[in-house]
Amino acid sequence: MDLEQFPDYNPDEWRFIPSKLEDNPYLDQQYERKLLSLPPELRKAYREGDWDIFPGQYFPEWRKKTHVTQDSLGNPVHVVYDASLPRVLAMDWGYVKPGWIGWFVLLPDGGAYLEDEYVPTRVNAFKQGEEIARRCVERSLERMRYLVYDYQMETPQAETGETIIETLMRGLKKGGVSLTTLKADKNRENGWPRMRAWLAAAPETHPWLRVSPQCPYAIRTIPAMVSDETKPEDLDSDGEDHACDAIRYFCMSRPYPAQTALTLPPVFAPGTMGHLRQSVRPKTKSRLGSESVRVA
Repeated sequence: MDLEQFPDYNPDEWRFIPSKLEDNPYLDQQYERKLLSLPPELRKAYREGDWDIFPGQYFPEWRKKTHVTQDSLGNPVHVVYDASLPRVLAMDWGYVKPGWIGWFVLLPDGGAYLEDEYVPTRVNAFKQGEEIARRCVERSLERMRYLVYDYQMETPQAETGETIIETLMRGLKKGGVSLTTLKADKNRENGWPRMRAWLAAAPETHPWLRVSPQCPYAIRTIPAMVSDETKPEDLDSDGEDHACDAIRYFCMSRPYPAQTALTLPPVFAPGTMGHLRQSVRPKTKSRLGSESVRVA
């Protein structure tokens, strides 16, 4: 849930109680056969309780339970990676329509974690730069690699003659942050398959790209995207595609994810035995750099 859009929302007031076929003793095998005869998307929804997928969905790879980080009890949890790990910013410009900026942690094994997002509306480029800088300084992010941006931001503004990206960088500099900029590769034909590869997950492993529950806009809009009616290989850009566009820019700026399964250490909720064991376990060298991870 986007708390900026729905500030009165309190997650503690709501509970999702799943109910499957096995939970109802009055339903027989004939009813199950009806469910199994449905199209694949509807069958996964009605028989398996998987409501992340629907007909026409552009990213059927998306699964909230695997892409959004959770603890061992299945509760969404924000993972805090050490500030020394490199980060990348990806940005889709917007003023009247929402813009979207995402902070991506580059993990040692080639994966990435979307740890934060900023969704400005009717905020000028200078103020957006200041807010991006504030968030970076607040978390002491000392290894920001670059900002990948839509090259349409290089259009001069009528009022000043300065481009949007130049104005944004002035705001960043005033906030004490200096970043290398990188023009986005906006090739949609190659970009969307690249994003699918980052979202893909091998059995019993995490996907290459995971998302913090503190990024509600991305979590809401990625699974809501549908195919274009006239170009089924492309995404329908009439939807809320701002996060998807910026994530595509990020994916195109990075090497293609490796084919080897990415295995990450489990995340345990504070107060559990697993969390206690992790907190007292001696630090050893890890292939994934798990010593740089803690749970918020």
